[in-house]
Amino acid sequence: MAALVVIMAGYLAVDQWWPSGRGNLVVTSDPPGAQVWLDLKPTDAITNGRVSLVPTGKHSVMVKLDTLESDPVAQVVEIRRGKTDTVRFRLSAPEAWDHKTVAEASPTDQLPEIPPIGGPVGVKPPLPAELLRPAQHRDSITKEQPDHIPQSRSPSSEAVEPPTATGVLEVAASVPGAKVFLNDKEQPQTTPASLKLPAGTYTVRVELAGYTSEPSDQTVSVLRSSALQSVYFTLTAEAPASELSVVTAPFAGQILINSIPAGEGKVKLPRDLGSYTVSFGDSPGWKTPDPVQVSLTPTQPVQSVKGVYTKLFNAAVEVDGGKPASPAGGVRWQIGAYFEDEGAHPSPSLGPRIRPIPGSSKSGWEMAEGDPNRNPMGGDYIEFTFALPPEADPKSPLNLRLYLYRSTTRYAFSLTGRSEVVVLVNGHTFLDGYRPQYGTDAADEGRYEEWSLQGTLVKGENHILIRSGEHNSLFNYLWKIEIL
Repeated sequence: MAALVVIMAGYLAVDQWWPSGRGNLVVTSDPPGAQVWLDLKPTDAITNGRVSLVPTGKHSVMVKLDTLESDPVAQVVEIRRGKTDTVRFRLSAPEAWDHKTVAEASPTDQLPEIPPIGGPVGVKPPLPAELLRPAQHRDSITKEQPDHIPQSRSPSSEAVEPPTATGVLEVAASVPGAKVFLNDKEQPQTTPASLKLPAGTYTVRVELAGYTSEPSDQTVSVLRSSALQSVYFTLTAEAPASELSVVTAPFAGQILINSIPAGEGKVKLPRDLGSYTVSFGDSPGWKTPDPVQVSLTPTQPVQSVKGVYTKLFNAAVEVDGGKPASPAGGVRWQIGAYFEDEGAHPSPSLGPRIRPIPGSSKSGWEMAEGDPNRNPMGGDYIEFTFALPPEADPKSPLNLRLYLYRSTTRYAFSLTGRSEVVVLVNGHTFLDGYRPQYGTDAADEGRYEEWSLQGTLVKGENHILIRSGEHNSLFNYLWKIEIL
């Protein structure tokens, strides 16, 4: 047997010197603790253990532990690049010679009894009856019965086929229930599985949904019934697929990921974990949604973003050439006097007049409070009316812009110089006692003040009333109003 191992190692030595890569080898024994020999050379590996970076090609494998005998004595394994193969040995004490007596021997151990040649001493064996017949009679019997007489056959003359060599392959994984494949054919058992197989070489792999296998497959040689082989796979849960979904409303707007166009209306994109900026393309007549910063993390690998476009609404009117001009958005207005006890009284004769704005080239609605020449008991007001279209969201952040300027001229008989404005939106106080920021000398620069109307507007018709406050003692001029 030793000579056979030496010849085998010499035959395989050539393959070892031209490896196309390296693989791994797992060697197990029962019992463990044996030293692993590779190509008749001892290694540092001990069973059950792993020999790493073995050159590809065929190698002889042996194990040695004290005086125990190895079964089989050696195995040949072909290492493939990047793959892990497994071989297993069984170790046992040498069997001592068992001197059995004939009486103790089993029937299979007893030799068949052979009568002595010539029979018992002094007794001649009887001749067969057919040999006592005359020769010519014997010939006739032979001729008359050529082939149809059945010939008895001894058991030893029967052709007996040797039983097929089989072995046992154990397949285990870190997670039970994985499917087992031998040479790409699924087996009925799942891990852990014990498979009785004909001797031969098999490629083994396991599959479990949601897991990756390490190694991806293993090659194992099943040699004989006494050689129990085992392979083990480590299964790791796969990270859930990371994905970014973006949708726009109420129409299909352009979608950009990190400023790169990704589609329109609705996209569902696989993306690596990380941070992304989702932005949207402009659409005439609509307010573009603000960009959104999104992070895909192991705990939140799927994120969704919705970009909502809002209909741009612009209601505006300004004083041009001494009269209101350039209305937009269907805005209407009316003037009158506002009395603290009675409220607003529409009146074309009372209320603000359109006058030149001092210190500028523009004109505007001149508003006063308690002007003895116009409304001694009340204040001027102007009310603007407009309707939101159905596609405009009343909760959207529409803004109010007032091109409003304070004068430096006091009323006649006034002891103070106070500028004060009140603004009502749909009957509710929006600004109370507000003092305009800009003087009349800033009118030519088009200065304005702006506030958000979010949450104050309603679907359909809306009203914005602007008047002088009850403590106002200066003229205020309104050149333009915008709702946008």
